[in-house]
Amino acid sequence: MNNDLFEYLKGFVSPSRLLRFEEVLTSRTRHICVAVEDIYQLHNTSAILRSCDSFGIQDVKSVYQGASSLTGYATDFVADTVLQRVIAPNFSNSDIIQINNAGIATVSGRNFAGISTDTIVVYNLPDESTQRFNRIVSIDPTGTFATLGAVGSIPGICIGDLPSAGKEANTTFSFGVPKIVGDGNSGLF
Repeated sequence: MNNDLFEYLKGFVSPSRLLRFEEVLTSRTRHICVAVEDIYQLHNTSAILRSCDSFGIQDVKSVYQGASSLTGYATDFVADTVLQRVIAPNFSNSDIIQINNAGIATVSGRNFAGISTDTIVVYNLPDESTQRFNRIVSIDPTGTFATLGAVGSIPGICIGDLPSAGKEANTTFSFGVPKIVGDGNSGLF
């Protein structure tokens, strides 16, 4: 979400609610994963996912549950998480991130304080058509820089390697945040 839109929408939310949003966003965790299976009432799945979102749990995995006369379900349950590109509060979509080959990332005039470790940083190098994903491993106590680590590469989807020497990143970026999606027949949200 761009900052102009964020600032506009803030006017429709109470200060206490906005504070709660910011608390949840800054305390999101990748250290807990919720798995759902064999759900008897489909609306319970939606409640589970809303609860995970409100508590900042970013990893939710599901097991496919097929519709059949044996299970008694009228529709299949299928949902998973996908990585959604977002601009964090206090950053803008025009900010330039600098990442060296050791994985040290800085953004001039910005601070990484409040960004969770394990958050994915998404960016493109000028001569590459495939986006790069790197994971925040640690954040300096002052928040002035983050140390990034490599993730697995998926051909045609992402390059997980850090920039190589002489090819350091100096580009716009976003954060990758898991988003729960369903197939339209899942009854989610």
